Amino acid sequence: MGYGGSAADTVASQAIHPTKPADFTRLNPAERSRWNAEFKRCYEAGLEAADQATRQALARLPADLRDEIMQAGRLAHPTIVSHLGSWSACLAQKGWQYDHPLQVLGDVHAQRERLGANPAAAELEQVRQNERALAVADWDCAEQHVRPAVVQLLNDLEARAAAAGEPASPFQE
Repeated sequence: MGYGGSAADTVASQAIHPTKPADFTRLNPAERSRWNAEFKRCYEAGLEAADQATRQALARLPADLRDEIMQAGRLAHPTIVSHLGSWSACLAQKGWQYDHPLQVLGDVHAQRERLGANPAAAELEQVRQNERALAVADWDCAEQHVRPAVVQLLNDLEARAAAAGEPASPFQE
């Protein structure tokens, strides 16, 4: 589907990267389950390590810069917000009504939840097609109306972090 999951996936499989070993199909269900559980554990440990490194780097920054970075991460920074109206108008021209990108993700999640555990094939395919179409429209509009501003904002924030004596990325020491 367009936003990285399948409406038929389980919650656990939605949380992990789809990369599987070449012989995954030869594993029995119990082995697949153990593999998925271990992969999910490793994936989550990696996310936690990245989050911790980010929190540590942010803690060393001046409060105003830290606040702006947090706003950018929530798509709430004034520079980003000022472009969401044109993004929304672009989506409306394509048949979608959203004021904020987080509404899109919430709607996609709600559609998956409404399907339940055993959706009918036709209903599942309709949700998949809808999500793909929305993802393409969202991508096109974001590329035109939001991404250039986000890239410029991130470059500016990175330069300010560097000027404050911090690495440009939390993974640079």
